Amino acid sequence: MLKFGEIIHFSNKNVAEKEQKSIFKFYAAAFCYNVTKFLT
Repeated sequence: MLKFGEIIHFSNKNVAEKEQKSIFKFYAAAFCYNVTKFLT
């Protein structure tokens, strides 16, 4: 499983990096939304 995952990670490295950035932006936006909603 580890080698299979490494192969997928290697072949889709650029796609994975783009997805991680978009997911990070999504969580950051959701976190900021929850904080502002909690404070107001």
